[in-house]
Amino acid sequence: LTLGNWRQYVCLVERHRLRESSVLYKAYRNGLSSVLPVEIFSLFTPPEMDQLFSGNNVMDVSLLRQCTEYEGISPDSELAKRFWGVLDDMSDEERTSFLRFVWARSRMPASAQDLPMNFKLQADKSDAQKNPDEYLPHAQTCFFSLSLPNYSCKEILRTKLLYAINNSPNMD
Repeated sequence: LTLGNWRQYVCLVERHRLRESSVLYKAYRNGLSSVLPVEIFSLFTPPEMDQLFSGNNVMDVSLLRQCTEYEGISPDSELAKRFWGVLDDMSDEERTSFLRFVWARSRMPASAQDLPMNFKLQADKSDAQKNPDEYLPHAQTCFFSLSLPNYSCKEILRTKLLYAINNSPNMD
């Protein structure tokens, strides 16, 4: 490299860097084209493509509520109302962590039809019925379910749920 050829060197490095992943991108494109016609890709913006392939990166609480089954809890019960209130009050990052906790996924599909199974909100049937405020919620990722003790208030539910979310081992 000299003062006389540095421009050519920079040009060659740039060209190399731009082409070094072309084999990977070609394989990726070939894989996608075996499932979808590549010609339609130009109809979508990059964020729209991301949503189509990966789902929503922000959890839609109303979509989850729409796709919820209740076991041992009435949808109109105080516990269900507290739970949805806590979920509504969570930040986007906390909701993503919640999804990982109950489903081992960080994104939801764009619509209810694309959801492979409904979310189950269940009453805790363990010893938590005696002193619910002393117990943590329990999630089963295989069944997309959450067992909730009947906490005495929304603040305790929020504290216990966030503790469980942030301190339980996850699928990753």
